[in-house]
Amino acid sequence: MLCSLSFLSILPAACPQGTFKSTQGPGLCLQCPPNSRSTVEAATICGCRNGYYRGDMDLPEASCTSVPSGPRNVISIVNETSVILEWHPPRETGARDDVTYNIVCRKCRADRPSCSHCDDNVEYVPRQQGLTETRVFISNLWAHTPYTFEIHAFNGVTNKSPYPAQHVSINITTNQAAPSMVPIMHQVSSTMKSFTLSWPQPEQPNGIILDYELRYYEKVRQYFQIQCL
Repeated sequence: MLCSLSFLSILPAACPQGTFKSTQGPGLCLQCPPNSRSTVEAATICGCRNGYYRGDMDLPEASCTSVPSGPRNVISIVNETSVILEWHPPRETGARDDVTYNIVCRKCRADRPSCSHCDDNVEYVPRQQGLTETRVFISNLWAHTPYTFEIHAFNGVTNKSPYPAQHVSINITTNQAAPSMVPIMHQVSSTMKSFTLSWPQPEQPNGIILDYELRYYEKVRQYFQIQCL
């Protein structure tokens, strides 16, 4: 009498729609995280719904999130050629806690139809991009000049969205300020009793220069005598 032995291999059932399992082998199927779905069986990740995204560092188990709304209630404090900007965080953060801000500065002039990007020498404290605070100090602006500042809100999925980051704008005009220093002075000619000087206008006159003040001092020569004893 011949005997035979057979083995029955039982394969785990594929995860149904609406669930996923990120790794093969034994394990439970997990429900799709919020704002995501799977429309096929045996899904290894749930795709995000329209308007929601996963960041580059987000795990498959993480919820899909959205971009933040724009900053709110921005105010400005102008002091001559500097300004302090403060604002409130976005009302909607996209269900994320990694919101940052970028500042865009544009300088406007009456003789030009549109504004242009600010000069490279404009300073931002603590920084212009990647701000985690809701406050920035901006200096080295031109006097008597209109400026437009945009505050853009970003989070970890803003780069996934096809739309530009939400922002808020504010217009300011700088005040009167003292002119910058005269950069250099040249001696044009000289005689025994007179000399002629020339100099260029300051790079930032900050208004109309009414006059220049020239200060001069007599050069005192001191003579030292060394006597040997």
